[in-house]
Amino acid sequence: MVEQGPPKPKVAGSNPAWPATFEFQSPFGSDISGHLGTESVTVISNQVLGSMDHLANLLASVQVLNDSILGIRNGSPHQIIPLSGQLRALLLEGRKDSVALLLELASYLGHDLKVYSMPDSEAPLPPSVPEPLVFVSGLPFSLRRELPSQVKLSIPEFLKRKIIKYGQNHFDVSQLIRWFANKAGGAHYSRSWPEELVALMKLPVIGRQGLQNVLMQVAKVTAELAVLVFRELSDEEFFVQFWIPGKCDKPTVFFDTRLPDSVVGWALGCDKVGRIFVELTGIDGRPWQFVAEHCIEWGQQLHHLRFSRKLHQDLSTEVSIWVDGEQVFTNRLRWPIVVPNGMSNCNSYLNCTSASTSTGGTLFLRQVFACRPTTESELAKAILAASRAWSPSTKGILLSKGVYGHSPVGSRDYKFSGSAFQKSFKGALRYLEKGPPAGI
Repeated sequence: MVEQGPPKPKVAGSNPAWPATFEFQSPFGSDISGHLGTESVTVISNQVLGSMDHLANLLASVQVLNDSILGIRNGSPHQIIPLSGQLRALLLEGRKDSVALLLELASYLGHDLKVYSMPDSEAPLPPSVPEPLVFVSGLPFSLRRELPSQVKLSIPEFLKRKIIKYGQNHFDVSQLIRWFANKAGGAHYSRSWPEELVALMKLPVIGRQGLQNVLMQVAKVTAELAVLVFRELSDEEFFVQFWIPGKCDKPTVFFDTRLPDSVVGWALGCDKVGRIFVELTGIDGRPWQFVAEHCIEWGQQLHHLRFSRKLHQDLSTEVSIWVDGEQVFTNRLRWPIVVPNGMSNCNSYLNCTSASTSTGGTLFLRQVFACRPTTESELAKAILAASRAWSPSTKGILLSKGVYGHSPVGSRDYKFSGSAFQKSFKGALRYLEKGPPAGI
């Protein structure tokens, strides 16, 4: 059961000593005024965020497609039935009140999906080649140019691509999908089949197996496109430089981001023995927790934390945590954990959670930065190098236990509930030595 969320924070700027917004150092040294950091992730429309069920249906459709591809490769030809049905749902409109799931989401995200294809079946053959009875062309399909003769196509162009020639007739990708989905049992079974399809299936040179192999190629590139869109929606890295004064007396949450009116989101915190943990709740509503493998020795220095989540082509999820450049946790789950990225898309909470204001502690925070997953890229190295270049005079925010910040959807500014101070790290240590708050 989720507790009632925190009340709307007071604007701490009513006291000149406690401004509501602060200046933080960016990863590359220039000031970022008015917010805690920067981000380079997807700005997601309300149409996407307002329909988690729609996203969950799309994800389930892609999972069925992946499972069907694997099943057919492992000798289960009946998997062509769910495969063709999911292709129709992802790429083609069915009834008047239905939409192509993949194309709709890509449109919302502003993602221009492209596929590469070899010349179509209408391309002239060399003069030395006799006119074939049946001719399959366009293969292979891919997301990148793999062969010099491949051309780039939009999805509508791809669906209209003529890939099978039989006699004087040419058939496109959408016809092949509908043949199997509408007639072979994917969407429903029909006793009446198109004459051309029956004739093609009887031909020993291609037959049903040959047509299924072509459809498998369509399914493979569609699955790759779908995962590409989900990675655009979900993959993210989060960098933060911060310090807490020793071990916590209970699990403490420093950051919490949730989609509006939803449990979907993630949280970052530290347990009682000093281990960093990350909590993720994907669009299916299932919560996960990942805990680093060793404790942090906080000492009197700032620490740099990096957290990454990313989807792979098989829809497995990789979660990794680094502390001061050392990887302290990594795990790859077989299941997809899709959490829409971008702090500005969410209600973000600092030193509390969306469910409770009593989950924070005493916290000194220097910078926050979100971006696409970078593995060991130059960006990640530059951020780590910049974060290490701190001194006792480095400025940040000091939050006492019970003081929290809230940044609503669409904003990067945090408003604080009480005594949030902008201090140097040395000044923060002096302040806590004089009169540390009760508990941490």
